[in-house]
Amino acid sequence: MTKEPTYEKSEQRMARLEKEANEREQVEDEWRSLLRNAPDIILKLDRDGKILFINHTVKGYTIEETIGRTVYEYIPPEYHDKVRESIEHIFKTGDIVSFEFIGDGPGGVLSWYSSRLGPVTADGKVVAVTQISTDITEKKHAEDALQQSEEMYSTVVENAKEGIIIIQDNKIVYINPVVERLSPFSKDEVFSEAFPYFIHPEDRETLIQRYLQVKEGKSLSETQDYRIVDKEKNIRWVTVNSTRVNYRGKRAVLVFLSDITQRKLKEKALKESEGTARALLNAPLDSAVLIDVEGTVLDINEIAARRLRTTVDEIKGKCIYDFFPPELVKSRKERAHKAILTGHPVRFEDVRYGRNIYTNIYPVWDQNGEVTRLAVFGFDITERKQAEEALKSRERDLEIKSKTLEETNTTLRILLQKRETDKAEFEQTILSNVNELVMPYLEKLKNRLSDETTKSYLNILESNLNDIISPFLQRPSIKNSRLTPAQIQVANLVKEGKTTKEIADLLGLSQRTIEDHRKSIRTKLGIVGKNINLKSFLTQMQ
Repeated sequence: MTKEPTYEKSEQRMARLEKEANEREQVEDEWRSLLRNAPDIILKLDRDGKILFINHTVKGYTIEETIGRTVYEYIPPEYHDKVRESIEHIFKTGDIVSFEFIGDGPGGVLSWYSSRLGPVTADGKVVAVTQISTDITEKKHAEDALQQSEEMYSTVVENAKEGIIIIQDNKIVYINPVVERLSPFSKDEVFSEAFPYFIHPEDRETLIQRYLQVKEGKSLSETQDYRIVDKEKNIRWVTVNSTRVNYRGKRAVLVFLSDITQRKLKEKALKESEGTARALLNAPLDSAVLIDVEGTVLDINEIAARRLRTTVDEIKGKCIYDFFPPELVKSRKERAHKAILTGHPVRFEDVRYGRNIYTNIYPVWDQNGEVTRLAVFGFDITERKQAEEALKSRERDLEIKSKTLEETNTTLRILLQKRETDKAEFEQTILSNVNELVMPYLEKLKNRLSDETTKSYLNILESNLNDIISPFLQRPSIKNSRLTPAQIQVANLVKEGKTTKEIADLLGLSQRTIEDHRKSIRTKLGIVGKNINLKSFLTQMQ
């Protein structure tokens, strides 16, 4: 017969069970927290791709609205068959399947995911599929950027004008098209041989020593020139610059080759042209001298020797400054020194023994690019200077004459202006005298006489006087028009655009009286019988 558990044992068992339950709940909380905070998206799918569980979603979706929907709603159609086939394969075999796809990402933006699908089993059977998806968008972007960078680098290197070689473990592992054109061997042969094999035999040892120094990490700032043998077995010159780099995870030496064959040929031609240079030295019609940087005469033509009061044989090998007047020595040395320092020609004029000489000092470089000589050419420009001085003197005379003529013109303009002013004043005097001393009395005579014949003569006289003074009226004025005060008042109202009726009302006169005034105004202004608007005419008057 089984003993009944005591109360104390029951309490202990209950406490133990409660502790186990708490521990189990804590473990479950930890797993839930782990799943919720995991960076990857973890799903549980059934055979149809329905989402049974998801630990968290991307921004813009919630867990509640996602569970129960299919995974196909969140990935583009072109990936549906791949996902469907993977799920079916896992249910059949229990294998794990991995692939990449594009799906909805944060904010509804498509993102790249790397997914790993595996089986969920119960009683030895696959009952569901787990899908763990990692957002690899940034990785994809980085890969794309790297690919673009590599493509750009490859384009630059392949199209570079310089030859480019990468040497690793004493073997050439890369050459660009320029080196392919220079090398006498095929690309495969280049890669199969030790690197200095197509360098000229006499230059190989120097190149090997330089390569070993760069390989050890020594910095060699200066370039070095070497001879190579090209496809046609011709000797060509290249200048080499090299540095240590990492190539595919290993130390290597990057070499740049520049073809300087043409430069070398020009230098050789220059050295071989000394005989030609001697002939050219005596060819100029003026003086020519070749000196070193100290002033020693290396060569000189006859004209230059005569100018220095010596002969070619006496001056060659001696310092040219010993043959100049003392006052010119310092300036000549300074100008020669400037040409040596700057490497640019120096040009100047000076007077020597009463002659104007225009001198050009040209620097001459050796094959190392250093100025070692100066070519000095002098041209006698005395006649030109004299012609210039004569021209300047003539220009000064012309300038003086031009100034005198300008002053004369100014005086004439002043006299003409004075004449015009006097003329205007004279005309104004005549006009005023006629209007003030003649016309008023003529008007009084017309008003007092009853004889029509006499009045007719007076009208003719008035008309003739108006014709006489009309040229003086450049711009007629109401003031000088001999109008009576009443007529001036009517004229001003007409000028303002008032009608005959409006003027009559304003002045308290009859319209007939106003019409008589208008007629008298036209007569005195000399526009009777002319198709001229009275208002327009008065508007133009002062």
